[in-house]
Amino acid sequence: MSIEHPGHPALPDGIELGAPFHCGIVVDDIDSAMATLGAGLGISWARVQQADHTYITPDGPVATRHRFTYSMGAVPHVELIEGEADSIWEPSSRLDLHHLGYWAEDLAGTAAALAEAGIPVAATLGVDVTRPKVFTYHQIPGSTLWIELVDTALRARFAPWLAGGDMLPRTPGDR
Repeated sequence: MSIEHPGHPALPDGIELGAPFHCGIVVDDIDSAMATLGAGLGISWARVQQADHTYITPDGPVATRHRFTYSMGAVPHVELIEGEADSIWEPSSRLDLHHLGYWAEDLAGTAAALAEAGIPVAATLGVDVTRPKVFTYHQIPGSTLWIELVDTALRARFAPWLAGGDMLPRTPGDR
C-alpha cells in the first residue's frame, strides 16, 4: 500500500515505516522545555544526553553539539533536542513538531527508498548520504516536517535509558 499526501510524492509500495516511535521537538532551552511539557503533559524524562556529532549532508560535513532527552513510558516518546544554529537541530523558542522518528531495520535500504520517492537524505552520521549510519533525516518537500529513520541497532542502547537508567555506551560493532 502506498501512502499518498496531496502535493507530496507517494511512498512507493514496499516502504512501510510503521508507527513513529518518537516525535521530535527542537528547543532553545531543554531544561525549560522539560519543565513546561513535563508539568503540562505529566511527562517524566530520561536523563539528558549530550552528543558531539559531525553529520554528513549532501553539501558536506557539519559539526554540531546537541543535548537531548526522551519521555519515558509509552510510545510514541517525545524527544526534546537543544541544538545549535545552522544545524538540522536549529533552536526554536516554540514547541513545534520538528520530526517523526521511525525505527528502520534496513537503514540504508529504507533511506534509499525514501530518496527514490523524492524525500532525499538531508543528514546522516554515515560516510556519505548513500551510506548512512545510526540515523537519517529526510525533509518532506514543501514542509517543515522531517522524517528521522533510526537504526534498530540502537534499541538495546536506549532500553535502559528509557526505563530511567543510563544509556548503554556505543561499541565498535555498532552499525
